[in-house]
Amino acid sequence: MNIVVSTLNAKYIHTSLALRCLKAYAEPDYKVDMAEYTIKDPAMNIVTDLYKRNPDIIGFSCYIWNIEETIKVAQMLKKINPELIIIFGGPEVTYDVTHWLERIPEADFIAIGEGEETFKQLLDELHGERQFENVSGVAFRKEGKSVVNPQRNKIDLREMPSPFRFEEDRQELSKRVVYIETSRGCPFSCQFCLSSIEVGVRYFDREKVKEDIRYLMDNGARTIKFVDRTFNISRSYAMEMFQFLIDEHREGTVFQFEITADIMRPEVIQFLNDHAPKGLFRFEIGVQSTNDAVNELVKRKQNFKKLTRTVTMVKEGGKIDQHLDLIAGLPDEDYNSFKNTFN
Repeated sequence: MNIVVSTLNAKYIHTSLALRCLKAYAEPDYKVDMAEYTIKDPAMNIVTDLYKRNPDIIGFSCYIWNIEETIKVAQMLKKINPELIIIFGGPEVTYDVTHWLERIPEADFIAIGEGEETFKQLLDELHGERQFENVSGVAFRKEGKSVVNPQRNKIDLREMPSPFRFEEDRQELSKRVVYIETSRGCPFSCQFCLSSIEVGVRYFDREKVKEDIRYLMDNGARTIKFVDRTFNISRSYAMEMFQFLIDEHREGTVFQFEITADIMRPEVIQFLNDHAPKGLFRFEIGVQSTNDAVNELVKRKQNFKKLTRTVTMVKEGGKIDQHLDLIAGLPDEDYNSFKNTFN
């Protein structure tokens, strides 16, 4: 069977970490072809390219920014080849599975939650006995009814294979943003974020992560973005990684992190201001709202005084680029309170 994993990125310079994790976990048992597009590409062009690959199975990674375009592509592919097996996965389809099964009849399966082990086991059944009830974390239809199998236990991230060792990626590393994760999960409970649903934070093997970063830099990666929900949740871990990146960075490489500003200790920022080369690090800081009543409604704990201290120290240090994110439209946020936050 020809197996393809695909997604529609927001921009050409983006890369999909999900596809690479799926491919790395499925190989060497299965040869998996990766196909990345953007949401700006005409659906017919995407379908044409996928059709030329002659797939028997296609897995799509689905997000809030690409779900509508992905559905169009799946609909067209199924019309051309009704025998094609289509699997949807990713955060956009994980949390309301029966809704998506009803809405997307073209999707034969939906993978729920972490997809690596589920995808591999589903491939085993598709190549074997086709006893899909045995595959934890998938939803499908049987005799016209939706079947949603219970989710599997969390993967041991320390055993995960590297998603960065594919020959076809090496030529592109200098031209595109590379995404890397050193942890999964989030300790916070913000009601607007899917990450709050998963309890606890799990870490990948630190030495494997460092080896991956060395490999990426050695092969020309220029922008490496950490997708950890809160990179600095463990101060000792963050400090170890900051020191590693300062010691081993290559000229022109940039590292970007999502940090929670109000838990960042002044001595950590001072360390970075003193030792980090200018422009090596970028911080993405979620402020969302400065309205305490709004934050309480969405269960977001935030100390604005400490957040201000962090942002100000970073700005005055002049070493780290930072951008601050806001959310318009949170409960009880009106125009004036949002304007106050913006200012």
